[in-house]
Amino acid sequence: MSARAAILPCFVPHEGCTHRCVFCDQRRISGERERVDAARVRELLKRAAAQGLTGRESQLAFYGGSFTAIDGREQQALLDA
Repeated sequence: MSARAAILPCFVPHEGCTHRCVFCDQRRISGERERVDAARVRELLKRAAAQGLTGRESQLAFYGGSFTAIDGREQQALLDA
């Protein structure tokens, strides 16, 4: 059985965002209580692979926060994972 294409969501709530708007509690919305780092991204990908969700067409998508406002080294670490 070959892996099928999937969008693998990775929530990085409030990362890069300097505001904490009353209407935007990203931690509560996403269920992510801890800060997401490269190790957490690798774990997400490992679990997805075990479920057959990774493949040539699969994409890792970062949601929440402002990804392009995250420190460049942290961005690269998340992408490298």
